[in-house]
Amino acid sequence: FEAMIEAGQALGLNESAAKQLTLQTAYGAAKMAMESPDSPEQLRQQVTSPGGTTQRALEVLEQHQLKALFLEALTAAKARAKELANASH
Repeated sequence: FEAMIEAGQALGLNESAAKQLTLQTAYGAAKMAMESPDSPEQLRQQVTSPGGTTQRALEVLEQHQLKALFLEALTAAKARAKELANASH
């Protein structure tokens, strides 16, 4: 959320508008995913217009290997959780 709010501000939104846009976007996406029988991939495809804004943003995220970054971050968190669990025994 912080990164999206900061990006919104860098693009000219005031802090309040950037925060509201970020939180409403996240809420809407989560609500849709929770209420739909479709997979997240199917939902993304449904809201991504060819040549549209979402597609352009996704292309940038793919260029920077966002999925690999999430895997690396979650792997590090898992390893740290194991370290902390072992230290408490």
